[in-house]
Amino acid sequence: MNADHQTTDRDAARAAAIFWLLFAAVQATKLWLAARLDLHPDEAFYWLEAQYPAISYSDVPVLTPLLVGLGTLLAGDTALGVRLAFLALGALIPLAVYRVARLFGDRAAAWRAATLALAVPLLSIMGLLAVPDVPMILLSIISLGLFTRAVRVPSTGRWVALGLVAALACNAHYRFAFVMLGGLFYLLFSARGRAALALPGPWIAVVLVLLGLLPVLLFNLGNDLAGVRYHFADRHPWTFDAEGLWYLPEQALVVTPVVFAALAWAAWRALARGIAGGGDDALLLWFAAAGVLSFAAMKPWSVGGTAFTVHWPVFGYVPLLILLGLALAGTARWIGAAVIGSGLAIVAALLGFLALSTVYDRLPVSMRGLATAKLSGWDRLATAVEALATQEPDAAATVVTDRVTTLTYVAFGLGRSRGVYTIDDRPLGEVRGRAKQVAIWRLNEAGLRADRAGQDAILVIETRRMADETARLCAIFAQVEPRDRVRRDSDGRSFEILLGRSIRPEPGQGAAAGPPGLCGPA
Repeated sequence: MNADHQTTDRDAARAAAIFWLLFAAVQATKLWLAARLDLHPDEAFYWLEAQYPAISYSDVPVLTPLLVGLGTLLAGDTALGVRLAFLALGALIPLAVYRVARLFGDRAAAWRAATLALAVPLLSIMGLLAVPDVPMILLSIISLGLFTRAVRVPSTGRWVALGLVAALACNAHYRFAFVMLGGLFYLLFSARGRAALALPGPWIAVVLVLLGLLPVLLFNLGNDLAGVRYHFADRHPWTFDAEGLWYLPEQALVVTPVVFAALAWAAWRALARGIAGGGDDALLLWFAAAGVLSFAAMKPWSVGGTAFTVHWPVFGYVPLLILLGLALAGTARWIGAAVIGSGLAIVAALLGFLALSTVYDRLPVSMRGLATAKLSGWDRLATAVEALATQEPDAAATVVTDRVTTLTYVAFGLGRSRGVYTIDDRPLGEVRGRAKQVAIWRLNEAGLRADRAGQDAILVIETRRMADETARLCAIFAQVEPRDRVRRDSDGRSFEILLGRSIRPEPGQGAAAGPPGLCGPA
């Protein structure tokens, strides 16, 4: 073995050792946090969806609730159970980056790319929360590798494999469309891509993707295009706002400035070599452009929408990580260490922020700015409901909330997917696409009146909305009696726990009067 090979092997071994050390630390921390943090509102809703098996849902395709159901089957209806499958898939993401990077460079460069994936906060913590991005990102990376192999050495088998993986990814999130857009750009605008289009393989892959889209299409066609309208219309104003031009600077902060600058340098370096020939640089750059620049172009038209979030372009950084891993081979070792170290410092700070959030209620007020109350304290709602249910057994079977978010937390805390309703009547976009899904399950006001007429119920209403909701509650119940107040944390957010007497059927059908209460004599 010559000296060059020995040096390469030593570099690869060193890069692998660094990766595995950091990988173990990050995954162990994520596992610890996943078991201790309360569910995010989105996670709680995915848990509820998992209790109602279907081919798709109004806010997400089927894969996320399916993975939640698998995790809870293995680990029970706990926060860790909800997140278990996502933790496993999230841990595979940097390993998938390594496997794809090996298609473009040596082992040392591939290990650097995988380590860089740990240094990008959006990728590093992937899997800590049970969100659709986790399976979508993993499947997107696998698709990138399969696409690369298929265009390099075309074979029907490789295109079939790509089509199957892409079909599965279509059931993870609607945003996988932007990954497919990157592949389409490459096929249309590169010489090697156009040559591939002359073969049957890509068209077989397209057919498989269309078959994979059938569950989403059938759901939308049968439900007023609820999912399509939410993702592509209701959540975005589609009017220009110059504020959206700050999206890329915002991304620089989210990715971390040093890492973002290094990624931009690697992209420019690859671009300077030219993309007209359709080689590896072109392939990676087209996927990166579809994943990053497409969202940057959309952002000015989405300012003021209910959700255009910073993590959307995260897959677009993966091809750039591979380019950066290759580019760092020609630089001093300290440069790579500085880039990776700067990102890891932010990852460590983010994990520390989440660790403090596990004990938010016990933190001094002066330190609460270093944590978030959003992932703690929600179990108190279910505890209060159970306490009132013990006192009022006739009302125990039915719980009514004022918001979809509260419904999901109460249902999860009680371990019940039936008998928990919401009177949330906001438009589809304002309820993150979930109003239609709640209506499908008959857990809305119409279902409450139809299925529980004449029964008593326990109410959970956020205190700050009581003034607005009182008249509506009195239209639904014969009487409403305040019973308790739950303070979720010391930021002032609290919930009223009330007893609702005799749910009225549809308006105009009459109802029996209950004892005097919040609504006065009936």
